[in-house]
Amino acid sequence: HDFFMMNVRSGMVDYHEIKKNPKTMNDLVASIGKQAAMKGDDQKAFLINAYNILVIKNVVDHMPLTGPLTVSDFFTEEKFTVQGKKTSLNDIEKKMLAANFPDPRLHFALVCAAMGCPQLPSQAFEAENLDDQLEKQTTTALNAEGFIRVDANTKQLQLSQIFDWYQADFGGKDKLMSYVSQYYKPTY
Repeated sequence: HDFFMMNVRSGMVDYHEIKKNPKTMNDLVASIGKQAAMKGDDQKAFLINAYNILVIKNVVDHMPLTGPLTVSDFFTEEKFTVQGKKTSLNDIEKKMLAANFPDPRLHFALVCAAMGCPQLPSQAFEAENLDDQLEKQTTTALNAEGFIRVDANTKQLQLSQIFDWYQADFGGKDKLMSYVSQYYKPTY
């Protein structure tokens, strides 16, 4: 799991370095395919890490590219093996993670490989500290510059699109602000 430490700096993945030296990544991808199914937080942490590694692999395989959405089927093509089953990034996120471990904090832990996304931590998620890591990651994401903006005149908050896309996961429109206020610490 030193993979993230070696290749993530200030939340940014060094895709070019990984492309030059892909062995560690390719070994991890192979082990993700062979890993036996686990339970509880072991499985949840494994799937978060697997998803993040496979997104990075997908970016590296398609370099040069300006963003994941410029590649058709980036998230939907079934081309990865996870715990012995062929799957897509979308299915890891929605069917394996969200369906079995409903947790809105996942939206801040899964890399989406675009500039407007939460930054990736430079360590793997671990079952023993998973709750703390997800809390910390959510707090970091919500307080990152530009993730939530305050309109200077109206003092209204402008939230990241993640809150639009996944509104239901945060309890719907009515509960959105109470969710955000648990983590967001404005400095104005």
